[in-house]
Order: sequence, then C-alpha cells, then structure tokens
Amino acid sequence: MIFIDGAKGHYSEMLNKINRLLKLNGIVFADNVLFRGMVCSNELLIRRKITIVKRMRKYLKEISDSTSFETVVLPVGDGVALSTKIKEELQ
Repeated sequence: MIFIDGAKGHYSEMLNKINRLLKLNGIVFADNVLFRGMVCSNELLIRRKITIVKRMRKYLKEISDSTSFETVVLPVGDGVALSTKIKEELQ
C-alpha cells in the first residue's frame, strides 16, 4: 500500500514512481483529491487555487484512465481515491 498525502499539485508527477514501486494488487490511497470540492465543481473554485485544482484533476484522470489501475473516488472529508494495481505495465 502507498499512501499519498503530500503536495496536491504533485500527485500526477508521483504516479510513475508509484506504479514502479507498487506490486500487483497493491493499493494507492490518495488523500484530499477533491480539495474542498473545487476539483469536482468550478462553482466552488477559488481563483488562487486554479493550478492545484487543474493538477489534481490531471492526476485523477490519469489514474482513472490507466489500464494498470482500478480507481474509486470517495467523497469522504476532502475526498480520497483508492486505486488497486490490476496489471503490470510493459517495460
């Protein structure tokens, strides 16, 4: 299991490292992925947080679209994403 609770704007950059480190059937627990609701609704977006929100949306899109992971986002607290590694990437 890998737990991500770092700089929200860098989750996407961590994805390649996470994929290399995580074993098959391992879980990625990413905290704060909805970032006060701003990630899922532009109506809640605070202008000075646009870059962080765009980067978090990018992370969620990449991990959700990945064929290596199965992901679910839970609207608990500030949001969590649970991703299970279901396939190894070809080297």
